[in-house]
Amino acid sequence: MLSASLLCLVVGISDGDTLTARCGQPGSYEQIKVRLSAIDAPESKQPFGNRSRQNLSDLCFQQQAKIKVVNVDRYKRKVADVECRGKDAGQEQVAAGMAWV
Repeated sequence: MLSASLLCLVVGISDGDTLTARCGQPGSYEQIKVRLSAIDAPESKQPFGNRSRQNLSDLCFQQQAKIKVVNVDRYKRKVADVECRGKDAGQEQVAAGMAWV
């Protein structure tokens, strides 16, 4: 699944750099956990953690996302470039001051 581009529906936001998406055709969905590539964001319990999560949610939650998987991390999450509403989610998080490269 590396380097694959997937068209998915974002169904959950864990924090400012992690989301859950449902990919595939109706009746054969696969739910995947995705970590945005190249950025890091505060955890929910850290300062600005909830604001960072909310910012990613405002951009991506319940939206169709283009997900380009670049790696898999030690927690078996897909590490990917994610595009929501035609914008790179990682770049948007950094531009808003909600994450860092």
